Amino acid sequence: MKKLLLIILVLFVNNTKAQQWIDTGATWYYGFENFGIVGFYKVVYENDTMIDGQACQQLGTYRHNYYHALPQNTYSYISTDTFPKFFTYSSNDTVYFQNEDFYPGFHVLINYNAQEGDSWSLGFNNDIFPCTDSLETVDSIGTITINNQQLRWQHLSNEFIHVFGLWGKVIERIGNVDHFLLPLSRGCDDGVVIEFDQITFRCFLDNTFSEYNATGQPCDFPISVGVSENEFIKTTLYPNPTNHSATLEFENPTNTAFNLQVFDITGKVVMEQSGITSNRITLNTQHLPVGIYHYRLIAEEEKLQSLGKLIIH
Repeated sequence: MKKLLLIILVLFVNNTKAQQWIDTGATWYYGFENFGIVGFYKVVYENDTMIDGQACQQLGTYRHNYYHALPQNTYSYISTDTFPKFFTYSSNDTVYFQNEDFYPGFHVLINYNAQEGDSWSLGFNNDIFPCTDSLETVDSIGTITINNQQLRWQHLSNEFIHVFGLWGKVIERIGNVDHFLLPLSRGCDDGVVIEFDQITFRCFLDNTFSEYNATGQPCDFPISVGVSENEFIKTTLYPNPTNHSATLEFENPTNTAFNLQVFDITGKVVMEQSGITSNRITLNTQHLPVGIYHYRLIAEEEKLQSLGKLIIH
């Protein structure tokens, strides 16, 4: 009986190790830009867990947001966003993933056994996103040497009609080095307004794999160059989304003079007000096309500011 129990325990431990495609300390950095807001995503292997009886790794995703002021070329910290957890495991060189908010159950993320022309479904719930199934296709394959290790790579494509997808080069152990580690929205429905971050892979490292930096820029930029200490004030914008007008409210007990700018997705100023000393502004949005805009409210001495989104539908 003791020998039987020992064999079962050893098999279980070995199976668990075989399912692990990332090592302790695995951390990914991806830079992003989005209409004056810059910063980085940090994806971290947090711990091991069990999901529906499957041993897997929990990944946490955090986005650090900063405002990039031009022409001063200064950075002001805004906030850190926390995203729903992802869970992954690997088996037979295939990486599986799950996020219960959108796609319950495990689905193939990357199949390193796949050859040119092979494809697989990411398994997204199209009842939530009215698009076709998210199908990945391998365009080309090869190997690359990083940190004296020969690693396999694949180049993936995903048609625009798919709601979510991976595209670009994925490298064994590291993952996607052209866009993001996890599938991104493609916005296939013309009736849905989606805001896109322009994402660039920066770095990967873990406890046994030295930092791989693809850009030469510090992984946590702009933290590494210093951040200004402007104080951010809380604003409330309603209704939002809107199609005719919106009201912006904020605290201003000292009647400080503020300037307001509204930008479209190209960075063009489409609305501007200055010398605002009250705590409420009415925005006439009837002339603005459907889309996502950003506003910046800043005190004339530039010590108080607020940033936010305005959605026109």
